[in-house]
Amino acid sequence: MAIDLTERPFADRAAIWTHPTDYEECQQLAELARAEHIDVIRYQSVRDPKGGANIALLTCRAFASAEPIERQSWRILLGSSGARPRCELPRQVLEFDRQAFAKDPRIAVMRWDR
Repeated sequence: MAIDLTERPFADRAAIWTHPTDYEECQQLAELARAEHIDVIRYQSVRDPKGGANIALLTCRAFASAEPIERQSWRILLGSSGARPRCELPRQVLEFDRQAFAKDPRIAVMRWDR
């Protein structure tokens, strides 16, 4: 089972689900979802400038197989321009510039020039 926070009735509380620093109600919702045997929560990304979707897997039941199909190793490089998650094989690089973190006051005040 799954719930989608981008659809009604959950979408009416979008400001809560997308708050950049307060995760309390999101965590409470996840606990309630687990108690109701919900495996997946779909939600709007806070960091994606295009507002794409993320998924939270609450149980292993959401996986199609008990064994990994593919293993990947990721590194996150932090620098003055932002964060760059990087996978060696298969080669994949994501970019999150400083603007992606601007709504989070804990990060917005950081000095990026160190």
